[in-house]
Amino acid sequence: MKAANCVIGMDESKVCACASEANAKATSSFTHSVINMVGMLIVGSGMGQLLAPYALENGGWSSTLLLIGFGIMCTYTAHIIGRCLDDDGGDSKSYQDIGEQAFGSKGRIVASAFIYLEIFFAPVSYTISLSDNPVLVALPTLWLRDMSSISFLSLGGIHMSLLMFATVAWVAAFGGVEGSHEILALRVEMLPRISGLYMFNFAGHIVFPNIYTAMKDPSKFTKVSIASFAIITLLPLP
Repeated sequence: MKAANCVIGMDESKVCACASEANAKATSSFTHSVINMVGMLIVGSGMGQLLAPYALENGGWSSTLLLIGFGIMCTYTAHIIGRCLDDDGGDSKSYQDIGEQAFGSKGRIVASAFIYLEIFFAPVSYTISLSDNPVLVALPTLWLRDMSSISFLSLGGIHMSLLMFATVAWVAAFGGVEGSHEILALRVEMLPRISGLYMFNFAGHIVFPNIYTAMKDPSKFTKVSIASFAIITLLPLP
C-alpha cells in the first residue's frame, strides 16, 4: 500500500508531509461534492427521471413509495461504500481496492469485470432510446485520446436535464394541460414492470469512490449522499 510505504522509515515531519501530499488533490467541499453527485445522477439517470411520470401513471400514486424506498436504499448503499473506503485507512480508492480488501486478488478481478461490464452496457440503453442513426454524430468522440477536451458536455447534460424538468413543470402549471383520466391509487400487477424505471433514477454509484476520495472531509460523505439522493428523489415527484 502506498500509505504504508510512505510511513515506514520516516520521521514525524516527513510522515505529515507525505500525508499532506496524499490529500493535495482532495479539494471538494461539502457543497461541491453534493453538486458533483447530483450532477452525475442527473446525467446518468436523466432518462429514468423522464420515465417517472409513465411509471407513476401505470403503477398508481402509491407507487411513489417505491421510488422513495429505492432512494433510501441507494443512500444506504452509498453510506456502506464510504465505510468500505474508509475502513482500510484511506488506502482504498476504488471498487477494485474494496474487492481486493474483502476477497483478495480474485475480488479485484471480479470487481473490475463488473465495472467494465457496466461501463460497456450502460450506453446501450441510450443508444436504443435514439431509435435511429443520429447516434453516429457521437462517433468522432471515440477517436479522441484526451476525453477531458469534451468534459464540458457533462455540464451541458445537466443543463439540458434541468431545462426539461423546468419545461415540463411550466407546461403542467401554465399550459392548460388537463388530465384525460384518473390515476389509480395502486396497480399491484404493474409494480414489477415499473420497478426498473424507478430504480433507473438512481444510477451513478460507479463514480462514488471518486467523489469520496476528492472530498476534503470524507467523513461527510454520508451527509453528501443523503442530500444528493433526497434531491434526485424529489425531482420526478412534481
